[in-house]
Amino acid sequence: MADIGQTRLANSPSTIGRLPIVGATTIRTAIRPVLDTPRWPTQTISQRSSAPSVSAKVVVIGHSYGALTALFLAVNHKELVRALVLAEPPAICLLEHLPGDRAQTGEAMFQDIQRRMVAPMQQAFRRGDRDAGVGVFMAYVFNDPHAWDQMAKPARDETLRDAHEWDVMMTTGMLFPNIEPRAIQKITAPVLLLSGAKSDPFLAPISEELARLLPNGEEIILPDAGHQMWYQAPDVCRKDVETFLGRIGIQPSTGSGL
Repeated sequence: MADIGQTRLANSPSTIGRLPIVGATTIRTAIRPVLDTPRWPTQTISQRSSAPSVSAKVVVIGHSYGALTALFLAVNHKELVRALVLAEPPAICLLEHLPGDRAQTGEAMFQDIQRRMVAPMQQAFRRGDRDAGVGVFMAYVFNDPHAWDQMAKPARDETLRDAHEWDVMMTTGMLFPNIEPRAIQKITAPVLLLSGAKSDPFLAPISEELARLLPNGEEIILPDAGHQMWYQAPDVCRKDVETFLGRIGIQPSTGSGL
């Protein structure tokens, strides 16, 4: 296996969370053909008539958009996936499907995201104002209207440079594509869900619902981390992943650094 590292493979704009990945060479072989496209990765994955050719099933470790893309990969090409580690995939549509007394809260969160994040971002990107569009996203997820302005210039420049996918998603596509709960229930691979106790409140019920839907899913909540857990608690994340992989019979090769 390759080291767990930071890569944009299977991730989306600016990676406001970058994707740590296991078996990078194998994963690249498996899904790079469906990612070399201006369309949202999950849209491309779901539209392919046949799976990419790989020699063995792989383990995918994804964060944020990378985790959502990995989730779609498991739904549409389960024959490729040995196991998943998903750190807070923004499967926003699940907020509309929360059971019981959580339904009303989930619906309110969903509508708030559409009204205060998605709609203003679409407006900004459709008029060609990438800076304002990214600023709306940052303001919402950090619950701070000045979050974007307060970022260091190198970080802002990197984010804007990588936001070209949003130019497409926010003008002709969807920021958060739909994934059916019934499709998630059909994922049989072992799945570890990593969540941060200090993350944006809308992410917690999504992770809880994924844990409920996934037949072989388990959730670990990191008490001292937020959405950027791989930066805030890298050793804890690594240890949790190693323990999970060992429990399902997967051991890193000698010298892999995992």
